Amino acid sequence: MINPKKTRNIRDKFNFIRNQMFLSILNNQEKEVFLNLVINVAEIDGEFTQAEQNQISAYVLEMGITLKEKHTYNKSNSELLQELSKSTIQVRRSIFIEIVALMVVDGMKDEEVILLNTIQKEFNIKDAFKEQSITWYNNIAPLYKQGFDLIENGGK
Repeated sequence: MINPKKTRNIRDKFNFIRNQMFLSILNNQEKEVFLNLVINVAEIDGEFTQAEQNQISAYVLEMGITLKEKHTYNKSNSELLQELSKSTIQVRRSIFIEIVALMVVDGMKDEEVILLNTIQKEFNIKDAFKEQSITWYNNIAPLYKQGFDLIENGGK
């Protein structure tokens, strides 16, 4: 098993690089709205897991924004989606992929599936894109784990 204390810096760097691909196209307002949305997503099932916290920390680091007090992230999903639905399709797709990653990181729950379907509709995302996003993340996540295992255990 990976020792998080030993590999935290490696994980943070990797998450930063991975997130660079997608979140760098968001403007400052979209970053703040995205952060509020992913906090809502993480809490929708009543569990704010360590994996979700780590993912959100990586988002904050990559976006170069400061995480504020939790009570400041108080907008409803419908308000946030309405704001983000005005963004470009590339921004909406980037946000959608990151939300999929956040939902899948600790196992997608029923509440998350319902919310993902709502986001899909609000963002005008096609079914094929949604399925490909989920498949992509499910395919790549084990490779991330394998890389961390290689670093931690030397390929044993």
